Amino acid sequence: MKYSMILLFALCLLTGCSLSQKAEYEPGKNDVVFELDQTVNKNKLRDFYSNVVLSKKDKVTLVNFTKEGDSVIRQLQYDGDYFIQVTEENTHSKHGKQKSKKYSCSSLSKTAGDRENYYFLSCDEHDSPVMLGIIK
Repeated sequence: MKYSMILLFALCLLTGCSLSQKAEYEPGKNDVVFELDQTVNKNKLRDFYSNVVLSKKDKVTLVNFTKEGDSVIRQLQYDGDYFIQVTEENTHSKHGKQKSKKYSCSSLSKTAGDRENYYFLSCDEHDSPVMLGIIK
């Protein structure tokens, strides 16, 4: 009986822990996913950049991964006029503080390198530009 109670307690503890963990983020088919050796759907970020330059409304979802493998998701939505609304979340993180935040940015820029383009946002909330990703 004593061993049954210990086993039952252990099972309850294990089940409770596994249920409380967040599911990993599954990128959507249109998400721009920055992986270690490649960028999936890089044309979506290029199109978003072009639409911002042309003052056309658009939105895009960017997915980066931490060195631990946790996802950081940025949803960018351009109003076609001036502001880019950013929703940034790492609620799928198993290693850091899970949080979600929103902020506005006034510009999106692209800097050309030797073999790649770097995309940056300029936002009042950040002292320096926020790098969105590198596309080769």
